[in-house]
Amino acid sequence: MITYIFSFLKLKFNLIFKFTFILFTLMPISVKAQVAFTAKHYDSISERSSNTNLGFVKLKIDNTSSTFFTDIYFNSNASLGLDPGYDAALFGGTAPAYSIYSLLVEGNTGVPLGIQTLGSNDLSGVTVPIGIHTPQGNQITVSIEEITIPEDVNVYFEDMVENNITLLNISDYTFTANTLLNSPGRFFLRFEGPPLNMDNSNFNALKIYAIKKAESIVIDGLLDSETRFTLYDLQGRLIKIKDINDSLSTRIIGFSNLSLGVHIIKLENKQGQTKTQKIILL
Repeated sequence: MITYIFSFLKLKFNLIFKFTFILFTLMPISVKAQVAFTAKHYDSISERSSNTNLGFVKLKIDNTSSTFFTDIYFNSNASLGLDPGYDAALFGGTAPAYSIYSLLVEGNTGVPLGIQTLGSNDLSGVTVPIGIHTPQGNQITVSIEEITIPEDVNVYFEDMVENNITLLNISDYTFTANTLLNSPGRFFLRFEGPPLNMDNSNFNALKIYAIKKAESIVIDGLLDSETRFTLYDLQGRLIKIKDINDSLSTRIIGFSNLSLGVHIIKLENKQGQTKTQKIILL
């Protein structure tokens, strides 16, 4: 039922209210509360000045028998962190067994969001952690159901397990869940603005690897400009941020008490070039 609730967000608040009123007597209490919560949140969004809204992307999963949606909005009043009145968690703060949701880009506490709103400067070079829950054996297709952001913004869906990156603007992504999926960390949604006219070969050629015994991460290669290093765990939680501005051919970033397993490293420079890589600590 929650799948359909979030799809109503494109309707006016009064239409949702009428629909809610008609079905209230037929719904269990938990579903009534979810409808009321969603309608209240959409009303708060619709009251904002339209010139602050820069568009949104409605992301969908489909297993041929049911669908589920999550929304990413862009608004000049929002940020990468928690924005009360703009971000909305799934009801009860828990993702259903079949669902898709996002997590905060900054200050992530693991709360699954049905709606996340980013800022006006976040249409390029921003990666959003995405969670998908589904039983083992399900074939899932990820696609864009609706998009109103500028046409020159590319939306990439990244599967870190399959090492696959799909440009959702022109193609869907389909995969089969070989195991039960019930936690985030595998999928990411990346927004990139128009490509800049520059040589990206040096940035793509950077080598990143970890030395567990030395408790360090090595970035091997020249950096053309100041670059931000960001380290996430498999659940998409932020572990470390460091700005790098040097002319070294190799630099070492130390860490302590970093757990074993898969981690995600993202590099982004001042020109908007990004490089995302998975590392595994054994």
